[in-house]
Amino acid sequence: MSVAVETPPHRNKTRVQREIIRALPATELESRVDIVLEAGLLLNGFQVSRGDSGAQYSAYLVKFECKGLVYASSLSTFLPRTRFAGPPSEASTV
Repeated sequence: MSVAVETPPHRNKTRVQREIIRALPATELESRVDIVLEAGLLLNGFQVSRGDSGAQYSAYLVKFECKGLVYASSLSTFLPRTRFAGPPSEASTV
């Protein structure tokens, strides 16, 4: 028998940056505008959560910060279009 245990939000939260390596379709969450983010941009503070059933996203959703805005994308879209870029710089954590 398998038992799923949900981790409380923000527990063991480690901030890292990811870099977009291929065009990344995403939705800017405040305005709900779909956009394509270009390669070379750095992403901060990403968080993976279970998507809503019937939503435009797959089973898992990634929320992340880029250029001061918060975006969302499906995990299956996000992972192959981004790569680890190290810990955030001091300037990006302010």
